[in-house]
Amino acid sequence: MIVLPRFHKGIPASLVGIIVATAISVGLGWNVPIIGDIPQTILLDHRLTWQTIPWDHLGDLLTPAVSIAALGAIESLLCGAVGSTMSGKPFDSNQELVAQGIGNLLIPFFGGVPATAAIARTSVAIKSGAVTRLTSIVHALLLLLSALALGPILRYVPLAALGGVLLMTAWRMNEWESIHFFVNARLRHALIGFFITMLATAALDLTQAILIGIAISAVIYLRQSATSTVVTSSPINPQQLQGQGSPITATCPSIHVYYLTGPLFFGSVTTVLEAFETAGDYHTIIISMRGVPLIDAMGIQALHQIVEEHHARGGEVIFTALQPNVLEMFKRTGLFDLVGARNIYWSSAHAIVELHEKRLVAGCPRCHAHGDSCQVLQMARERLGNQPTPLSLPTASSSHTS
Repeated sequence: MIVLPRFHKGIPASLVGIIVATAISVGLGWNVPIIGDIPQTILLDHRLTWQTIPWDHLGDLLTPAVSIAALGAIESLLCGAVGSTMSGKPFDSNQELVAQGIGNLLIPFFGGVPATAAIARTSVAIKSGAVTRLTSIVHALLLLLSALALGPILRYVPLAALGGVLLMTAWRMNEWESIHFFVNARLRHALIGFFITMLATAALDLTQAILIGIAISAVIYLRQSATSTVVTSSPINPQQLQGQGSPITATCPSIHVYYLTGPLFFGSVTTVLEAFETAGDYHTIIISMRGVPLIDAMGIQALHQIVEEHHARGGEVIFTALQPNVLEMFKRTGLFDLVGARNIYWSSAHAIVELHEKRLVAGCPRCHAHGDSCQVLQMARERLGNQPTPLSLPTASSSHTS
């Protein structure tokens, strides 16, 4: 299996290896463990029938049945992922699970046990030159023909020969390029997951190792997602807005912008709440959420808390750049109504410009605190000095979301 592919990749080296090992074992009369008798029928004596289905005990069988189905699905999806990586072809997980489900519903009536996609056979097939899905059909037909016609010969195949096939398969299944990349790049989390899963596979079994690997990956993902959520805040920069074409010429110190980046979920709620501890220093806070791709119930509750606390202080909260799924969560949970449609903007720039226009007309809610240092207050005084009648507020139809 190591030497033959170097000369001719079209010949299935594993099949040649088993034939050679069997011939040597039989020819030299070695007393080694062999496969043994193979049933030469597709209808076994001990099989499921409608009469033997334990209808009265289906409740007791439901839990183990679901467990077996879940493990079978996980192993089949893993096999599909490995096969897709090795072959470079797409993998339809739905089609795989539906076909496996139908097969496992029928096989007990022939005396078989639940089956899953096998990583070993898939890997051997791809390494032997398999290209299309006909490989599985041909494989099944040849196995059936071998069992029915060649059973007396196959019984002499040494188990050690099959062990050699599995050993080579396990070696080739490793994604050495990915492992090399993890080591060279010093990706600590990827290496931790890799080594723990490898040790679990050797010490326990494949299905348990898969569950452990998935759990570790989930924990690492949650930790990285929690630390990837960033909240930054900054005062208004009129020069930057002017560079974007906004007509703003003065800034109000009572307006402050907070920028949220990353998923807002239970793992990042504490970080967000701590970042908004300074919100009480401002009358109006603008929360830009363009960088928030998703939000869960805990994230919504955190924003509820921020909005309610700021409203209790007499302040105003404005949200901008909500992603469609985030906006949907706002509406479903009542946060949209709490904030008000007029306080939901498409962009922070639109919100900033309109807020400053309002302050030029109606004054700043914190002008008494800012005094003569407030540029907006100075401009409002100049404008009112030259304008005997109050200015009308600008409409919001161009800058608010519906």
